Amino acid sequence: MNKTLILATPCVALLAACGGSSTGGVGYSDTLGKPSVAFSNGVELSPTEQAVAQVNTDWSAARGERTTTLEDPSFVSVKKGTGDTILVMNIEGQEVRFGPQHILNLDDNGNYNSLSIEDENGIWARIDGDNQALSDLLNGTGEQDSAQVHYFFYDSEDESNSPFGYAIVGTATNPSVLGDFTTTSYDGLMKGEAVSLDEFDSRARHRFELRGNTTLTANFEDKAISGNISNITYKEVNEGEPDVNGELGGNIVLSEAPINGNSFSGAAAFDTELMNSVDAESASISYSGNFYGDAANEASGTIQGTVIGNDGSQDNLLGGFRTSQ
Repeated sequence: MNKTLILATPCVALLAACGGSSTGGVGYSDTLGKPSVAFSNGVELSPTEQAVAQVNTDWSAARGERTTTLEDPSFVSVKKGTGDTILVMNIEGQEVRFGPQHILNLDDNGNYNSLSIEDENGIWARIDGDNQALSDLLNGTGEQDSAQVHYFFYDSEDESNSPFGYAIVGTATNPSVLGDFTTTSYDGLMKGEAVSLDEFDSRARHRFELRGNTTLTANFEDKAISGNISNITYKEVNEGEPDVNGELGGNIVLSEAPINGNSFSGAAAFDTELMNSVDAESASISYSGNFYGDAANEASGTIQGTVIGNDGSQDNLLGGFRTSQ
């Protein structure tokens, strides 16, 4: 396995006043409440420009010859449905409507983490909750200020344009309150997956899921943030075969970056041990995110960049991180 990676974060959403990003331009946590409450109240939740990462897959080529391309996201929002619809996902200019019949793995307590639909028009779409039960976000019981979701969309009439990605949906902190804070530490997880840039097979084969512990330190007085992603593990998924699990030595270093309103973005780097672990020749990485909750309770976002292997290979990795105080 060549464990070479690319990390990417494209852009969506509206910028609000005060240099910060709001929740789809509709307000902040001090008026919307937690995202589960906002969703239950009919608020359309959109990721900020720092908080969505997407790759397009061209399924028209043969297995092992398909390409994946980093692109500006077509995932726009999620909102509460009406009648028999429990969630509407706005993606690729279409509204995908999920109902109770699309729930996967419903447990005895009524909890679930995935919605998936395949309709008679050749549309296949899916959305998963990555750091809390998706049902908690949708039914108003979720206690988090930000939630990471993973999405996929396929249209049989347009096989060359099939996006999948990760997004943070939450209720962002009002930038006006950040001056009240000093230095705050955050801990959480990064989740993503690596796919080949030009030798992609399918998401059921040769998919490398990645996890890592994420720590951030925000100095609100100096308007600066920095951090680290450590203890990085991978799982190789191959349909019909046992998963292969392993660890990657080294860290992704999140260099000090400016805080602008309730958002941040800056450079990151693979340390020497991680470069050797993934057999990388070069790496150019960046990260970005937002603060969420009334008192900047959470800091969540995505990472991006390009890593070239010593053998010339390249992979794309889509991922995000969610951290809390």
